[in-house]
Amino acid sequence: MINGEVNYILGGIAAIGNLIGGIVASRLAIKKGAGFIKWFLIIIIVLFAMKLLNIFELIN
Repeated sequence: MINGEVNYILGGIAAIGNLIGGIVASRLAIKKGAGFIKWFLIIIIVLFAMKLLNIFELIN
């Protein structure tokens, strides 16, 4: 806001993406159930940990 350090366009795009992601995730949780969400989160966390540990670069 001060000195033009806030990018409102990028913030608006991020807010819209957050809104759409929340709507999709809540509908998916209701439709598929807690078991699906649990396994989905486990897979995402493992993949993110592998990325942080650079395991994907070791494979290539």
